[in-house]
Amino acid sequence: MNLVLILGVAVGVSAPTLKDPPKDLPAIVGAWVLESVTMQGKDSALMTKGARIDITADGRWINDSDRPDPKDGPTAYVLDPKADPQAIDVGASRGISSLFPLRGIYKCKGDTLTICFSVLSNERPKSFDSLDDNSLVLHLVLKRVSKKK
Repeated sequence: MNLVLILGVAVGVSAPTLKDPPKDLPAIVGAWVLESVTMQGKDSALMTKGARIDITADGRWINDSDRPDPKDGPTAYVLDPKADPQAIDVGASRGISSLFPLRGIYKCKGDTLTICFSVLSNERPKSFDSLDDNSLVLHLVLKRVSKKK
């Protein structure tokens, strides 16, 4: 009987354990297409409309411009989804130091992602309203890339 008990304990200890379920990913994670770019209420050429942006779960922000020259790599981002409004900071890469880090806010509703970045300022935008004033706020609207069936 002791042998059966010892074997039972050994099998129980060596049995694989259940893995933790994957954590919920932030809604911002995914592939996006840039639908509009405005600053001070007017179209802006700082980013290209129609460009694809991949926002990964491991903190990478990958623009279309990153794809041809992977040695420069993607830009890192950090979220604070508990802030009100939710906050995003996008870090420097590729030597564009005059614009980085970009401090912003975001909201994701369905397949639409809206991000507002302060440009050339360390102050984060406080709201999505009054974006046509004299502040240097870059306003992005992105649509989620639909998955092919």
